[in-house]
Amino acid sequence: MKIMSILHGSSFGGTEQHILNLLPGLSKGGVDCCVLTDQQDLIRKLCTKGIENRHISFNNPYKAILELRKYIDNRCDIVHAHRVDSLAFVVFALTNIDIPIICTIHSIYKDEILQVTDPKSGKVISFSSNYLLNRVNTIVAISNAVKQSLINAGINEHKIKVIFNGVEKSSCVKTSSNYNYTIGFVGRLHYEKGPDILIDAFKILNDKYPNLMRLHIIGDGPMKSQLIGFVKANGLESLCKFEGYVSNPIEKYCNLDVLVLPSREEGMGLVLLEAFSTKVPVIASETGGIKELINNNTGILFECENSKALAESIELLYKFPEISKKLIQSAYELWKNNYTVNHFVQKHIDLLNCI
Repeated sequence: MKIMSILHGSSFGGTEQHILNLLPGLSKGGVDCCVLTDQQDLIRKLCTKGIENRHISFNNPYKAILELRKYIDNRCDIVHAHRVDSLAFVVFALTNIDIPIICTIHSIYKDEILQVTDPKSGKVISFSSNYLLNRVNTIVAISNAVKQSLINAGINEHKIKVIFNGVEKSSCVKTSSNYNYTIGFVGRLHYEKGPDILIDAFKILNDKYPNLMRLHIIGDGPMKSQLIGFVKANGLESLCKFEGYVSNPIEKYCNLDVLVLPSREEGMGLVLLEAFSTKVPVIASETGGIKELINNNTGILFECENSKALAESIELLYKFPEISKKLIQSAYELWKNNYTVNHFVQKHIDLLNCI
């Protein structure tokens, strides 16, 4: 069986890591895998893992569709699109070609109007994302929250299969620090990820515990300048470190005392599983698929967009390290029993065998 994965993306994030975690396992299980993408970091990492890949530009939609059609036709048994923006190219490329399509939805779904411009005629073609999803064989949702958002948007429930993410165990080793407590954020610096909420909370904590904590921001994105401006305006430069994009961020987890995921909206939160596997306690906002991973035993939930509540949650773990130890052990067991890469890969193999 040959499966061709399609991803239209700009920066390396959770979707790209999902693909990187999945395909080597599928390959070991006897599935012939190939990726068509414009994501250069993903291409580089796929090459190191021996996964066949091909760069394709999506800048000219008409040309991209023709190239996809030419490359896919008679070369694969299943096409796997990641996110709706990738699916748009796949659906039009496979017109009158009878190849099954899977689409994985990685975030809370909303039906949106998408547009493609024909470069020859200049005509703008508009269509809804529901139109695209109604043309696939199977939709994979990464959490029950994502599944429910699809159903709420009018997608046929019988098409949807929930397969949770999975991650490998990291071998990183914690190093000593001159600071008492290190708080971490890993993710894109986008509004929906809520990094501003965490920095607000950090200011509250530093006012109460001057210079006893530090904050590491790992990731890049459009909010970076705004966040740096806030940090400078509040005299927090020496305590807040913006590390930018890191190729293998999981290596940074072992230097954290707590990982915070302050998202305003979240499909699941791959970073939570990474923290579980590296035995780092987590605090996360009570939204989306996060609530399927975090409970009183595995982490701390705080009210979404409430920086004061977040500061109080961090303070709780700071003052009572024994709570962190209990959370770490329960979260690690949850990961080991349900969210390893082996679990993740096997569920995809089972799905492929049913198509």
